[in-house]
Amino acid sequence: MTEDGLELDDHGASAEQPLLEGHEDCGDDQEIKEMKTSWYRSRLFVVPSAVLLLLSLTYLIVSSQITRVATQAINDTTMHMETMDLSYPYSDSVTLNLSLSLVAMSSFPATIDAAMFVISYEHVAVGGFHASSMHVRHGVNSQVFPDATLEIRDKKAWDRFAGDMMRFAQVQFEIESTLTIHVQLMGSLVTWSVSDVPLRKTMMFRGMNGLQDMHIAQVDMENSTQKEAVATIKACVRNPSIATIRPVGALCLNAHYPALGESTLVAQLKTPADTELSVADGQPSHSYCASLQGTKDMRKGYNLLMLTGEMMGANSEAISGLITKYLSNVSAALTVVTCDPQATSVELYNQAMKNLTIKSSLPPQKNPLVGNMFFHGISMHAPPEDKENDMIRLDTAVLVEATSPLGLHSALTITDVRMNVNLTGADVTLGTLSTVSVDIIDGKLIGRSTLKLIGLPLHTTALLSGMDDFQDVTIESFSMPGTGAAADHEEPILTQVEIVNPSVFTVFIGTLTMDLSLSTPREKFGVLHGTMNLAPARNRLEMNGLLKPNKDEAGKISDAVAGFFSAYLHGKSSQVVVEITDTEYTNCVWMREALVGLTITTSFPGVEKGFQMISNIKMNQLDVILDEVLPGGRRLVTNTRMRVRTDMIAKVQMPEVVNISLQISNTSVALTLQNEEGHRLGSLVSGRESCEYNQTNDGAFRLNMSNYYSIGFSNLDDVSGMSGFIKDLLTKNGSVMMRLASDIASTQGAFPDVQTKMGMLALRNIPIQGEPLLPAMDSFRHPPVKVLTVDIRQGSKASMVMSMEFSLYNPSIVRTKLGSLTLDVFFDRARMGSAKISDFSLNCCGKLTILRGTFVYDPQPSDSTTAERFLSNFVCGYFTHGAAQEIDIRGSSESTTLDLLRPAMNALSIPSKLPTLAKLFPSTPTLVTSSLLYIPSILHLTRIPTSLELRNPFSENITLTTLDLELYPCEDQILGNDGKMVCKKYFADSLARFAPAVFKPIFIPANTDSCFSCCQGSHCADRVALCPHASAGTCLSADVQSFLSPEAIATIVHSLTGGLLMRVNGTVGASIGDYATRLCYQQDGLFITMAE
Repeated sequence: MTEDGLELDDHGASAEQPLLEGHEDCGDDQEIKEMKTSWYRSRLFVVPSAVLLLLSLTYLIVSSQITRVATQAINDTTMHMETMDLSYPYSDSVTLNLSLSLVAMSSFPATIDAAMFVISYEHVAVGGFHASSMHVRHGVNSQVFPDATLEIRDKKAWDRFAGDMMRFAQVQFEIESTLTIHVQLMGSLVTWSVSDVPLRKTMMFRGMNGLQDMHIAQVDMENSTQKEAVATIKACVRNPSIATIRPVGALCLNAHYPALGESTLVAQLKTPADTELSVADGQPSHSYCASLQGTKDMRKGYNLLMLTGEMMGANSEAISGLITKYLSNVSAALTVVTCDPQATSVELYNQAMKNLTIKSSLPPQKNPLVGNMFFHGISMHAPPEDKENDMIRLDTAVLVEATSPLGLHSALTITDVRMNVNLTGADVTLGTLSTVSVDIIDGKLIGRSTLKLIGLPLHTTALLSGMDDFQDVTIESFSMPGTGAAADHEEPILTQVEIVNPSVFTVFIGTLTMDLSLSTPREKFGVLHGTMNLAPARNRLEMNGLLKPNKDEAGKISDAVAGFFSAYLHGKSSQVVVEITDTEYTNCVWMREALVGLTITTSFPGVEKGFQMISNIKMNQLDVILDEVLPGGRRLVTNTRMRVRTDMIAKVQMPEVVNISLQISNTSVALTLQNEEGHRLGSLVSGRESCEYNQTNDGAFRLNMSNYYSIGFSNLDDVSGMSGFIKDLLTKNGSVMMRLASDIASTQGAFPDVQTKMGMLALRNIPIQGEPLLPAMDSFRHPPVKVLTVDIRQGSKASMVMSMEFSLYNPSIVRTKLGSLTLDVFFDRARMGSAKISDFSLNCCGKLTILRGTFVYDPQPSDSTTAERFLSNFVCGYFTHGAAQEIDIRGSSESTTLDLLRPAMNALSIPSKLPTLAKLFPSTPTLVTSSLLYIPSILHLTRIPTSLELRNPFSENITLTTLDLELYPCEDQILGNDGKMVCKKYFADSLARFAPAVFKPIFIPANTDSCFSCCQGSHCADRVALCPHASAGTCLSADVQSFLSPEAIATIVHSLTGGLLMRVNGTVGASIGDYATRLCYQQDGLFITMAE
């Protein structure tokens, strides 16, 4: 093998030869090379020549046979029509969309040029169309000829072809053409073309088979007018063919019933011009048809036809029969025939579609002619005598709701209805009403003839509202005339009742006997009688009877029945049960079974709004005790216990409709107390108290409590409200209101025991609403408080303790016990001390109250001047000219330990007047009773020894520590009618001054009526009663201004002739007990005589 892979021949070097030889061998090698070149050249020429010759021979052979081979291949090819769609029809052409399936037996692919195809039917050319080029390979090929125009060459042949396509299940036709075919060999390297290859095929496809499967899905006559009966029909037509027609045109169809014939035409129908048979066999149906549910599967192959037309009434028998079945829920067989001469508006299809006969059926009307029956009234008469259980007479008024098959606007009217109706209830036949026939007259529809629809089924359920066990019963009013006999223990009752009959029945039930009972608990307390004849809707009846509740051995009616009467008087309704116990028609079994034992629950109304059994409440007296709560474990909202009792009057009357005799012997009350604004003051719960009641005296009622009852305070608001009320009661002028109210939610009210002919009713929770006015105390200003007595009991260095007694009048009807009070006494806006009254108890109603207490006189040092004026006025009325001085008695938060009373004490201010000693002690009106003058010494004629007759009305000793008095003699004195001296005028200038420089205190014991400060002369102490520690023999002297003055002369004359009245004015220093004070002192009518 050489390097290029060629095998060497015999002339080549052997293996034993050396690779390199000498130069003598060069000539042989050249010769060999030349020989090889010559061989190659000859081979390259011979091989192509042979191939070319072979190909030429092959081409000549194939060319001579290609026409025969192509023709045979066409003949061996089978053609099957898949779909055929005819659209856009004209008078001589139609657009053809054709889909073919070709099965080629040849192994060589080929291309067929566009060509004219001719369709022949029954050997007559129908028409031709230009087909586009086709590419065919071995096996199955799908060829589509879109939008090809089929030119009609022979109209009659076309009519036969199209007509048979419409009517027959299979259609056979021929298709012819002359083809130019290009056959590809050797992988498309060599192509042989052949022309004028004949094509002639007989083909078969499924026809429309007369469109025999027509399903009328919906018939609507709602668009009928008064001139024509218009039917709008939706029909689904199955197309069993592969051919489709778009459009098929405006179809005309005649409907016949019950069979095909000239006299059975019942309707002429048309479709819109764009009607199509666009769904072929196996294709999805129109959506409407596919949606229909039924025994037939309509999901594929169905086309929707919308038909509209006029009902024809030439044959009333035919149209009556059709409508009868239509309204009887029965399908009616129809024969539908396409019209002749104009079956469709598309001329190309008109001849083919003439007299196309289709069997179908008219579906039944969904809604029956008579849909509902409404009984407007059924009168049920009283059972006939001796036939109560066999029959009963009913008079009815029935409204029939009919549905016109031609719609609301048609000329169809129903002029007569006759029904044969069986009444059934709970699957039991109740009876028969009448027979039925229906005559319907419609001029246009039936040419002014009459439709007779006979035997229409009537299956309807009429819902009749029952009487609902008489559950809608209202007791509108009642009255109790009070004419019952006491021995029978009963009271007649007359009631007016409204019974709502929700049914259409008018019933004549007759007289019923009924038990009247409480609903809960079920307790009978009366019987009723009344005639119950009921019409539909509201009925007003009278039911009369007797109330006769059961009672115990003591004659007491049960609490449940008493609660019923209590609820009535409170304005609250009560549930009562009326049970029918007997009927007028005792032999009528069905009525007794229906009624006896029937219970009617209704509401017995309460008394009308605004009625008050207890009214015009007034208080004659209210007693109030305030004291401190005893300590206990329970935490209280106030430390004050408030107890009350009252004497009140009121008017107690029953409503006008309850005219029965009453006796009220005792009652208890549970009340809420309120002020005028309605704020709570607390609550009052009493025990059972005797009362007085006189029904004949306008219901006069009096409750005079014998016991005190505590006021209950629930919270601080109650305490605050009561505190404010007490403050207003004590301090305001006029009246204050104390509202009495009952809170039924808290089971409050009055609880009287009421004796009636029926028995004793223990009523409870009877509402109480009262607004009694209580006269306020106005701080005891009118009339003002009077100080009756004052006694100084003790004097200490800082204070004096006095006992006081004063009187006041309480204008209010409230009698109070306020406990211990401490009140401050003010004079001229300065506090003089405090008065403590251990038992501040007030009578009421204008009766006099005497209060006693202790007054601690302890003014502040800063008020000493005011305090001296206060005492000066008290002793002699120095600054008030002898009149009582005005004081103010005030309360404060420290006045009481009772927190309920403190607000009132803070506001309390009692104006008063403190009388002088002359008023308080009229028998000893002054501290100095008289004076004895002694003859002066010759050496001291102007100094007259003077002895004072003193007295002390108080229970504390008095010591006079200083005296500085001016003496004014009377200028004109006379003897009064009572035999006492009276001074008509005093001298303006003083006679003498009694102000010893050296003063020996004068001690006046407590409760001293008379004692002299000194005496002179032999055994003077035997002639006068000296005060303790007084001087016997020496007296203090008064300095006379002048004996020559008129005053001195008058004094000497009168003193020597029987006595002189003197005015004293000055100051007195005194200690009352240990309390030291200074007084401004003035006294008129001091009787001065000369000592013996």
